[in-house]
Order: sequence, then structure tokens, then C-alpha cells
Amino acid sequence: MAGIQPRCDSGKPPTRPELHFGLEKHDALGTSRPEDWCDSGLDCLSGAALSLDDPFSNETSQTWGPGSPPYTTSYPSLDDTDKRPMDCSSPGGEERLDSAIGDSITDETMGSISQGLGTMHLNEPVISDTVDDSGRQAALIPEEERRRREMFNTLNFVSEDGDTALHLALIHEHWAFVQYLLGVIALDRSWVPYLDIQNHLGQTALHLAVIVDQSQFVRGLLWGAASAELQERGGNTPLHLAVRELRQDCVREITSNCQSTDYLHVTNYSGVSALHLAVQRGKEDIISMLIDAGANVNQRDLGSGRSPLHWAVESQSPRLVQLLLQGGANVDQPSYAGHTALYCALHRPNKEVQALLKARGASDTQVRDEEDEEAEERESEDEEFDDVVINGQRVH
Repeated sequence: MAGIQPRCDSGKPPTRPELHFGLEKHDALGTSRPEDWCDSGLDCLSGAALSLDDPFSNETSQTWGPGSPPYTTSYPSLDDTDKRPMDCSSPGGEERLDSAIGDSITDETMGSISQGLGTMHLNEPVISDTVDDSGRQAALIPEEERRRREMFNTLNFVSEDGDTALHLALIHEHWAFVQYLLGVIALDRSWVPYLDIQNHLGQTALHLAVIVDQSQFVRGLLWGAASAELQERGGNTPLHLAVRELRQDCVREITSNCQSTDYLHVTNYSGVSALHLAVQRGKEDIISMLIDAGANVNQRDLGSGRSPLHWAVESQSPRLVQLLLQGGANVDQPSYAGHTALYCALHRPNKEVQALLKARGASDTQVRDEEDEEAEERESEDEEFDDVVINGQRVH
């Protein structure tokens, strides 16, 4: 999927969060690799770290809703034999290349992640083997504890590309397993930092949920306390990606389910906010969502100090200009060069945009000053050549 690897702007990838549980990288099997190796580490899923034995169904009909908890821990029975193969191909029939995952990925390796996972209760006490005085084993580890250990191994798995089991489940559209993981993490809040692990592209699970356009899991991740402020290697937050790709449902979920508004003001490594991107894309509904959520309509881009209103004027869109003015945009806010929106409008052909700004009281002082300066320059040029004499005659 082309969207899995975003544009690479300048800047280093953000630092992955420091977790307080034993998160260790799982090396891929084998030592020799072809030159075109682009595996995401899934071939190593057959190892002991993810030793899962029983089947797991990929079917789910539950959706996130405000009237119900976002997670569930009860899933299809272990004797469920209905297994549907996953289609990891693009709509055009070509092979998908997601998060640097190549043709080494098969349905069997991906399915091994989710096999044998039943109902878990991570907050129950750990039961360990004990030995009595005669040296005999006093108690066997119950099935529940075995499943706990398997889930612990699953949550500690990280591929050589930094992808967790949750990342891979989202990439491969294994929705039942995604929902199951969210349910397990909901039972033990100490695992919440797991949701914010970033792969080597800087992407969190929330970034990937936006990229694959699954708004219900955007909602579920946010309800699980995933951060909306983390940036991938291009500096884009999940909201930047949702706006750039015009994922309107994802934008709605992000702006509706975040407690803080700090994520709205984060700029990517190109120096622009999500609102700047929305104006650039010209999507009025998304612009309205961002303004209603509390986006700063006067925030300057870091490159030239232009506000979203400057960007709207440069796009020559009267509707976007009107929308921003209604949202409280400062009509006389200058850029770093001292240019107001009206100054930019007067050097462009759309008269309606100019009229909108003047109707809002935009000052034309800067324009008049510039015209006066130009007139003075012309006068000085005329005076400079008053003393030119050719063949004894003064030239005017």
C-alpha cells in the first residue's frame, strides 16, 4: 500500500517511548538474506516467542459505539473452524508493499500471530509451579496461565522493522485480532504505552489505523489512551495524515475523541499545521471540523510565517477565505516578510477575494506605502538623469 510509507521530509524520526516492560527485538530466522530483502520480520513469527497452537477466527461484527465499551475480551470459541484467507493484494491485483513488507509474508505466518488466543484476564495473579517436600510437582500451570504467557510473548514481539503485533495486524487488516489486542490491553492499563510504540518509520498504531482508513479503530485506540501528538519520520501526526489523505471519518474521530487540543497545533517537519494542510487540500468540511475542535486559525507556518488565511488567499478561493474569516482569522496578520492577506490578494487577479478582505476591514496601508515608495523611486530616477547633456543640449 503506497500510503504505508509517507513522504520523507528532513528530520530525524521521533524517539520511541520508553516502556517499563521487557520489550525485546525478535531476530528473524536465518542468517543469509537476498539483496532485495524487504521483510518486516514476520517470518520469525514461527519461533517460540509466538508459540500459539489453537485456531482463532478473523470474523468480528462488533463496532465501536458510544453506548458500549470500546473493547471486548470474549471471542469465537476455540473449536471454530471457519477460517477465511486474508487478501493482502491491492485492488488492482498487484502485490501490496506495506511498511517495507515484501513477498516473504504469507497468510500462514500472519495467522500464527492470532492462533490460540482466548479470553484473557491479565490482572489475575500469576500461578506458578510449586514442588512439595517429596519433590513432586504440586500443581500444573492451568490453561489460563499458558494463554497469559502466550499473550505476554505476543505483546513483547517487535519485528526487525520495529513493527509490533498490533502494527502488523492493522497493516494486514486482521480486524478481529486488532480488537482482541485492544481488549486485552484494556484489562491491564500498565500496557497502555504499548499503543504508542513507533516502528522504524515513526508510525504508531494510530498512524496505521488512519493510513488503512479504519476510523472505528482510530476511535478505539483513542479511547484506549493512544497519543494523537506523536510524529512519524516526516513529522506528521495521525491528524496530518488524515487531512492530507482526506480521510474525513478519521479526522472526525480524532477531533471528537481527544481530551486536549495540543495535537491540533503540532507542525510537521515542513513547518505546517493540520489546518494549513486542510486549506491546501481545499476540503471545507475538514476545515470546519478543525476550527470547531479548537485549531488556531492564526497559527503561522514556520517557513514564511503565513497564516491559513494567507494560504487561502494564495489558492484564490473565496469560499475558503470566507470560512476562515468566519472562524476568527485576523485579516491584518502579517507574514514574516510583513505582508498581510490583502497585500497578497491585491497582487492576484481574484477581485472577490480582495472584496471579502476589504469588507472585513483589511487595512491597505501597506499597499499605499508601497505605491508611495515606487513613486518616489521614479522621481529620483528622473532627477538622476536631469543633467545629461548630448551635443551641448540638456536631455530631459
